Amino acid sequence: MLPEELRPAIRGVERRPVAGAVERHHLDPATAGLVLPEDIADLGHQLGRHLYEGFTQRKLEARWARVTNNLMHWGYGVAWATAYGIAAGSSRRPRVATGPPFGAFVWLTSYVVMPAAGLYKPIWEYDGVTLWKDLTPHLAYGTAVAAWFRVLSRGVR
Repeated sequence: MLPEELRPAIRGVERRPVAGAVERHHLDPATAGLVLPEDIADLGHQLGRHLYEGFTQRKLEARWARVTNNLMHWGYGVAWATAYGIAAGSSRRPRVATGPPFGAFVWLTSYVVMPAAGLYKPIWEYDGVTLWKDLTPHLAYGTAVAAWFRVLSRGVR
């Protein structure tokens, strides 16, 4: 039996992977028609290629670029949604209003971590239009995560 104080967080983890996958599918910038610079649009492929080549010591063929990009974005979206589920699951009353700040936080971490890894340029080297095009789907993602969590949390507490 789990201690009472851990139950909300565990319930949050249980609900997040499914919702995270749904949100990632519906909020993919490519399917929304957004055109981003190559270094941003291709990030999932770059990360996936590095992981694949590091583990297998074989080159990833170019024909796998789109699949690799999608898998990495889905995995990243599900991981962040799970983190949200843990935090929101510990709350008495999850609020959809926490979604946009969560999405902005996910977006901002990319501009901290990825330049350090040599995969993005520093944030100040992008123009405002490009940053807005990249931020917008993250705000929608955060809102969708929070909304799904709210829906899935009804009647559970």
